[in-house]
Amino acid sequence: MIKGLWMPLALLLLGAFLLGSPARARDIEYRMAVLAMRHGIRHPTPAPPDLQLYAQNRQWSSWYTTQLGCLTSNGVRVEEKLGDYYRQVLVARGLISGGNECPVDRSYYIRADSFQRTWWSARGMADGLYPGCRTKIYAINGEAYAQEVPKPTGDLTCTSENDPLFFPLQSGGNAPQMNPQQALLAAAATIGSHGDASTVTTGHLTASFRSQISVMQSATDCCQPAACPNLPIGQKCSLGVLEDTLTANGQDIDLNGPVKIGGTLSATFLMAYQDGLPMEDVAFGRLNLEELNPTYELNNAAFNVMYNTPYAARAQMSNWMNQILLALQQRAEDKKKVNAVALPSNQVVLFMGHDDNLHGLGSLMQVSWINEGYQPYQTPAGSGFIFTLIRDRKTSKHFVRVEFVAQTPLQQRRIEPLSFDHPPSIAPLQIPGCESPPDLPYYCSLDRFNKLIRKSMSPEFITRVPSLR
Repeated sequence: MIKGLWMPLALLLLGAFLLGSPARARDIEYRMAVLAMRHGIRHPTPAPPDLQLYAQNRQWSSWYTTQLGCLTSNGVRVEEKLGDYYRQVLVARGLISGGNECPVDRSYYIRADSFQRTWWSARGMADGLYPGCRTKIYAINGEAYAQEVPKPTGDLTCTSENDPLFFPLQSGGNAPQMNPQQALLAAAATIGSHGDASTVTTGHLTASFRSQISVMQSATDCCQPAACPNLPIGQKCSLGVLEDTLTANGQDIDLNGPVKIGGTLSATFLMAYQDGLPMEDVAFGRLNLEELNPTYELNNAAFNVMYNTPYAARAQMSNWMNQILLALQQRAEDKKKVNAVALPSNQVVLFMGHDDNLHGLGSLMQVSWINEGYQPYQTPAGSGFIFTLIRDRKTSKHFVRVEFVAQTPLQQRRIEPLSFDHPPSIAPLQIPGCESPPDLPYYCSLDRFNKLIRKSMSPEFITRVPSLR
């Protein structure tokens, strides 16, 4: 009941949230928007042999087995629609010119992780934000991805070099590392495991999601015998009997088993739906969207174990959160901050990363959200946080508001234009410990916001990030 009532309310209040109702209550100036986003619709990341393990008597279409991990051609178009929507919002706020002129370089900063799918997602967003301008996108080896235009057929090579902004633990050299035992125990505590680091198990995780696993089992007829090498002779290999494992090292926490594999399959089928594949090629034609949607709880549960514990979030996401806070602070103070990749003059900052990044950022802020067409805490293709910085002209005090924005699955599947009358789904976020002024709902003073979020971060995991200018 709460969910059913909440979503229409969120859409109803959209205009108030994004068109700037605070300006009617007091003299407000919009100062900046920072977008922290996940890339758009991509092809699957598992290689064909891995996919084959988890389906019997089913035929994967070529969409699932080519251009692995690459953004799709429709994915670029969907990002352009979202970028155009943000353009409408930011023009209304005075942060982007409403004319045909292109922005000056110092007014924006766009940074994409060093993957084809993140670079081209940033390109699509930028072309919607600043149409016809071919704005600069900063990325490690970014120009290599600029030549790989996503297309419906054929293969692309989507390699990457780790960017310390998005993956500081994997960036080599003197990169900080997690304590594997602490990381493992933190993850195990979320799923009811007991014992020390040498006896950690996956606890009650699989048992908690039997119904979702059963739905995915029915759709895929999982699994090939090779997926269950240790199964007793005569017992059928299925999704529900895959071996559960939970491990950790200095860079990652890795969960494997029914929940992780089922979640990966669910995310893959949702991407196929969003990309417009015929329904007979979405979950082999055996699940409609209403049946598929609840299975995404498997993916959320796996990500909760791997990325959402306070320890993992501090280690993996303090670097990106630090850049968000620095961008907001230096814009408010009009003074360059040490190690900030953005400039004080940047009115629009866009960071394009991944779903695990968003889970970690959400954990650091201790926020919850739900968007139309999705499960709680879901981070679908093209979704992300938007941080809005405003200034009270009378007091010169700055406030920040955070929202989670996601196009609905149907909006993406149809590549629908977005507008104030037909917006994406927007969830305003309440930052624990922040009390909003009555006339500025969900806004938190910048000073308070900065202090609260930095308490969740760990300086030992904050590294130098090159601006790439």
